[in-house]
Amino acid sequence: MELRFDTAANCFFNAVLRECAIWLFRPCDAFFQAAQTPQSTGQALALAGTFDIETIDPHTQQTQTLSIACHHHSNTGRHTLLMPARLVSDGQIHILDFEAASQWILELPELIRMGSETSNAELMARVKDSLVNTQHAIDSRANELDKLMMEPVSFIESEGSLFSGHSIHPCPKARDQFTTADAVAYAPEYGNSFTLRWYQVHKDYLFKNLEPHLEYTSLIRSMAENDTQLSQYLSLLPTDYFLLPCHPFQHRVWQAHSWLQQLERDQCIKYLGDSVLPWRATSSLRAIYNEHAPWMLKFSMSVKLTNSIRHLQPEEMRRGVELCRVLQHPSARSLKENTPHFHILKEPAAAAIKGPDGEPLAETMVLWRDNPFIYSNQTSEEHSVEVLASLVQDDPRDGIPRIVKRLIAENKSDSSSVKAWFQRFLEVCIEPLLVTQSNLGLVFGAHQQNLLIELDGVEPKSVYFRDCQGTGFTQLAFKNFGDSLPDLGEVSQNLIHDEMAIKLFIYYLFVNSTFNMLSSLATLPNVEESELISIYKNWLLNLKENVTDPQCINVLLNAQTLSAKGNFLCSIQHINENTTEDPTAIYHPFPNPIFS
Repeated sequence: MELRFDTAANCFFNAVLRECAIWLFRPCDAFFQAAQTPQSTGQALALAGTFDIETIDPHTQQTQTLSIACHHHSNTGRHTLLMPARLVSDGQIHILDFEAASQWILELPELIRMGSETSNAELMARVKDSLVNTQHAIDSRANELDKLMMEPVSFIESEGSLFSGHSIHPCPKARDQFTTADAVAYAPEYGNSFTLRWYQVHKDYLFKNLEPHLEYTSLIRSMAENDTQLSQYLSLLPTDYFLLPCHPFQHRVWQAHSWLQQLERDQCIKYLGDSVLPWRATSSLRAIYNEHAPWMLKFSMSVKLTNSIRHLQPEEMRRGVELCRVLQHPSARSLKENTPHFHILKEPAAAAIKGPDGEPLAETMVLWRDNPFIYSNQTSEEHSVEVLASLVQDDPRDGIPRIVKRLIAENKSDSSSVKAWFQRFLEVCIEPLLVTQSNLGLVFGAHQQNLLIELDGVEPKSVYFRDCQGTGFTQLAFKNFGDSLPDLGEVSQNLIHDEMAIKLFIYYLFVNSTFNMLSSLATLPNVEESELISIYKNWLLNLKENVTDPQCINVLLNAQTLSAKGNFLCSIQHINENTTEDPTAIYHPFPNPIFS
């Protein structure tokens, strides 16, 4: 039996391991030791142990044990697991591939109680879909994997190299409503480009929300500077009409929508056609990029990805403009002065077609986002901007994280160099967000896909945060900004109780982002995870002495458990995390690695 790394299996089983207390970790037995195979580097594949589940077969009343081989065991939550699995039943050994092993897991009584037989079967269908989609994308770009996993890449190359998606999710690449042809055309990991569809919309039916210094027509005109077809649409635009961009997949949704059909019959909206600039999806799929455009765009997409239909919500359309107001406040000036290597991609404009109730129609919403990476497609070996999720992603061929391969290539993979690199990562990439929360009360949902790391060679140089819809304010923010912004958080619905704000903030910035980087670095054979955790702890202790509100740091240092999002729970119970009434209900205790 040959053991191998499997991207889809790692995402699935890491999610189950994190949320379901049905596993035991044991030293590796002789069966798996005998199954060792060489890695692509030619080195022997060491095993840390196995994760085992024991259950009673309801038909034979005999004990069954499923074992998953573990190459790297982590106290920060992301293990490196290997396939196939072993099932011992009735004294017989059965070798299960990922699909069979995940099917066995979902039929366990403990997991059926989490959902139901029907919901578990539906989840299994999404797991299979995710598996097929993941492998299809990897196979389609097999000739580019050396470049994407080992060499310097540009911003958009990094965005398009995230084959695994969420590294701890049972079905991260399931895309309900998408065909394979849709994925090839619009999903980021295929690296293909597409053009936008454009509509003209009567002023009475266009919802707009813009920062005061922006004017909507000027916003569209700035997008037309390098697009001759869009310039023509502008020149022929009737009085009292505006232009509105539409994602080509969403165009089909608009054309089938009864209200939009009615507006088209009434000549309140009109489909004009394509523009000519080629756009590419970033790692979030619904946010798109063109290297010549002054803005990125983020659309509502009628596609279920991970835990939710990717529709923007009305309050989310207002958060970007509200954050712009906050950042212009005198109390926020220190942010730029004290963290010159921290940048926020602002979202100063949003638009949509109004629904029958006069409110923005969810299917038609679009946000404008700063694009600081104009002409950055030509990236040198000395400079690159990478999405954190791609930087910590495991190479689908051998399971070695990209950051590890980059450090090896730069001759910085010895223990002291890695520890120095991690210290700098904390100071440059994580500290600005923690200080902003602790001193200003601004809470950024800084998960792996929302953090962009500028690298000088392989050294962290600066960090960009994107996705203003994932921002919130604590009571400290209201204290800092409420004098001139008394309505802070009212319309955007993101003035959050401190306890909830800290719980969500810690999950995104630490459990999701920081700990995944720590787990990745600790896969190096000469790097002890405990030493990296000590660096992280000492960094927190030093930082605590220089912040206004140490609530978050106190939790990170002193709580026995933190909180992690229940991606498996959301999947098995079909919870839409964007619309659930209590966002914290989908979180579960996660052992604080400082105490593990």
